[in-house]
Amino acid sequence: MRILLIVAMLVLTSVPVMAEGELLSCKEVSDLASTMMECRQNGVPIAELLSYVDTKEMADIRSSVTAIAIEAYEEPNWSTEEFKKKSVVEFGNRWYMLCLKGHN
Repeated sequence: MRILLIVAMLVLTSVPVMAEGELLSCKEVSDLASTMMECRQNGVPIAELLSYVDTKEMADIRSSVTAIAIEAYEEPNWSTEEFKKKSVVEFGNRWYMLCLKGHN
């Protein structure tokens, strides 16, 4: 579980901070969403996950990251590895599609 936190932190800190009016790429949004769902499926508390974005450097994207995390944590926490993996992929895909639709 600690490894997932480190991965989440690396993904969150590797995302470039948004300048005003600039968006994250759809791939970055999808990767972020997948990582958050993976944390959710492995029992990482949402407060612990969001503590990584509660920094000055992440202020510009905090609300977007929080929205993704809330949606991830509203999903069921599955008990089998098969369903956990499926939920991670589907969640990342859902956010990728939402991003694409938002750019059109």
